[in-house]
Amino acid sequence: VLLGSDIFASGRDRVRYMRDFAEKRKVKDNQMSKVYAFEPAISEMGANADERYRVKMSDLHMVAGALLLQLIYMDKRIPGLAEGITSDIIVKFDPYEIEEKLGLPMGTIKKLSDDLWNSRGKSIILSESAANQGENSHFLHQLVHGLNSLLDNEGNTIETESIPDSHMLSGYDELRQLVNDMNADRVSAILIAGTNPVYSLPDDSGFADALKKVPLRISLDDRINETAELCEYVLPGLHGAESWGDYEPYTALYAIQQPTITPLWDNRQLEDSLIAFGFGLGNQDFSASEAPIKFYDYLKNYWERNIYRNSELAGDFQSFWVKALQHGFFESKDYKTEGFKAAELQIEPEAILDRVNGLSNETELILTASSLHIDGRSMNNAWLLETPDPVSRIAWDNYLAIAPSRAHEMGLKEGDVVTININGRSLKVPVHLAPGTHKDSAAIMVGWGRTSVGDVGNNVGVNAFKLAARSNSDLYFTLTGAEFSKTGDHIPLASVQGHNYIEHRPILFETTLAEYKRDPAAGQHEGHGKRQTLWKQDHRYPGHKWGMIVDLNSCIGCNACMTACQVENNIPVVGKNEMLNGREMHWIRVDRYYTGDEENPETVHQPMLCHHCDDAPCETVCPVLATVHNDEGLNLQVYNRCVGTRYCSNNCPYKVRRFNYYDYYESAYKEKPLHMLLNPDVTVRTKGVMEKCTFCIQRIRDARHKAKSKGQPIGPDDVKTACQQTCPAGAISFGDLNHKESIVSQKSHEQRAFKALVELNIGPNVSYLTLVRNTDVKKDKHEDEEH
Repeated sequence: VLLGSDIFASGRDRVRYMRDFAEKRKVKDNQMSKVYAFEPAISEMGANADERYRVKMSDLHMVAGALLLQLIYMDKRIPGLAEGITSDIIVKFDPYEIEEKLGLPMGTIKKLSDDLWNSRGKSIILSESAANQGENSHFLHQLVHGLNSLLDNEGNTIETESIPDSHMLSGYDELRQLVNDMNADRVSAILIAGTNPVYSLPDDSGFADALKKVPLRISLDDRINETAELCEYVLPGLHGAESWGDYEPYTALYAIQQPTITPLWDNRQLEDSLIAFGFGLGNQDFSASEAPIKFYDYLKNYWERNIYRNSELAGDFQSFWVKALQHGFFESKDYKTEGFKAAELQIEPEAILDRVNGLSNETELILTASSLHIDGRSMNNAWLLETPDPVSRIAWDNYLAIAPSRAHEMGLKEGDVVTININGRSLKVPVHLAPGTHKDSAAIMVGWGRTSVGDVGNNVGVNAFKLAARSNSDLYFTLTGAEFSKTGDHIPLASVQGHNYIEHRPILFETTLAEYKRDPAAGQHEGHGKRQTLWKQDHRYPGHKWGMIVDLNSCIGCNACMTACQVENNIPVVGKNEMLNGREMHWIRVDRYYTGDEENPETVHQPMLCHHCDDAPCETVCPVLATVHNDEGLNLQVYNRCVGTRYCSNNCPYKVRRFNYYDYYESAYKEKPLHMLLNPDVTVRTKGVMEKCTFCIQRIRDARHKAKSKGQPIGPDDVKTACQQTCPAGAISFGDLNHKESIVSQKSHEQRAFKALVELNIGPNVSYLTLVRNTDVKKDKHEDEEH
């Protein structure tokens, strides 16, 4: 159950959560997990919910309170806890009253209560989110903690013993104390590394002015950022790909970071600088003879003293070290976590419920984190700037997401600029009409509007961090009392998706778990029977025939596949203006479709790429045979034959072929060391050439060479495409369709499997598994929406 939480967007463990979440969404033995989401705007995780309800962030604590009251008082699930519930609490949190006031369907709280109680010890309620920090957030978190305890989740689905002490970071209290100390001249020197407070704090925090009072200011970063500009010295560090390091994601699980390339420049790793400072101050722990120890040696010595010896392993340390480097991690088998039990917690529901504020009547503004840029750290990465947002499908800008109904009332259209006024601060930003947004809520992503990050990311978007509010002990990212006024200006937003609804076209299919249990092929249309052909029999591929299948239940729409494909295949970045012209170059895209009412729609994601059709319509119209088929079922593009007629693109029903309108190499990669971004195994295309997905043919070739050197054939699942390898949810499978033991062959014969637009008789070799929702709520499909 998500109460304003989006663990896909930010957090140190989000990739693991994505994988685990997707695994639970797979339909196994007619079972799958169920996800409820209560949130003000569609989040990345909320987009994957089975049942989603629009609730203002500042009112989520009322949902938690009503749920708690339903469990302990209405249903009397836990004996003894209902005794302290007063009549005032009952009136305040009556589930039926809360449902009516929040616009929830009648019986929602009761149904949720029953599902949670029947899944106690196997469920989880989440309120973790950077945006979930506001005036009522502490009430919400207390209630969620109490609910998880009462449902026996703590110690089962939630455990804290495996969280290392290194994860306990300082908070805003400590930062505020630092500002006070700098203002009082109690700080004579400051080292700043891995953080950018001048950018990410509101102006009235006073950090920038206080920093200027410190006599010695040193920045240890890989570039000059907004904070480094105020420092006297900038000691350029190394990129993560050039650095050694280690990390303890969970207690007794040790990961080791190894450099993938030697340093490009004569810079020094952050840790080497810190060691040099310590050595210069006389600390002998950092000495190696008469010079400071190298961080690599320090790291190796640390592992020997603190990890190898404590684990009491057989064998010498050097063997242990080499094995750890080969595996990339070491896990101590002797350690066992002992999560605390719910019975150890003293829950007093009446004490919490009695203090909680009521419903909010004001418009709220939510400052959200983007999964692509988080706090703005990647804003100079052109690949990520060109990757569209998973929900809005907009790239190269942040925006104010508001409900379509509110936009219509204000006379706003997509891209119109408004002024946000809140708590005496203002910000101008274009609007995006976002289906599924609460009418009294609006959201804007932080991490944009950098002024000192690099040539690519400078002055892209606006800095929403400046709107954050300060409390005594924290920063608020959910703000009430927001006002929006139309300016008359307009900024076009670069969206890669021009049509948001399926309108019953056979592109993808979805069903419910109950329908799937009755008929595993539920949701699909009957089609046109066997594929029609002019030939007596289909063309046969006696060797390999490559194909792909995508599980729509697992695809979370994160767009990792898009970026991986772009990096792997030397796909150029075209920029916002060309994207506005519809000239994006991505070989794979993740379409996001809405179904149902636009005020509260359901969402589905579908990766779309070249389907390598057996009867490819692109091949029949090319006048120079630049697009042809090979003997392994791949639709190939011969670049030096292509004359750029673009007939193939016009004839492709999936619209996945891309044309080079410019010679992007000259402007993007020719200057050193940018040429090192290119994959030497993939041809760099030039102006006037068509390109598209190749099923990573270079990886197929590499697998063939490796198999040949071993004197054996390619295994059914030996080849992994870049998109498949990178997908955190494991939604993509690739392999040999001719091999009955391959994963892709087995999945393609499941009854859930379907092919998009199969009735066109083109024989696509990319299949999908029907999306199954674990819900009994059947929403009406949207038929008359705008494009």
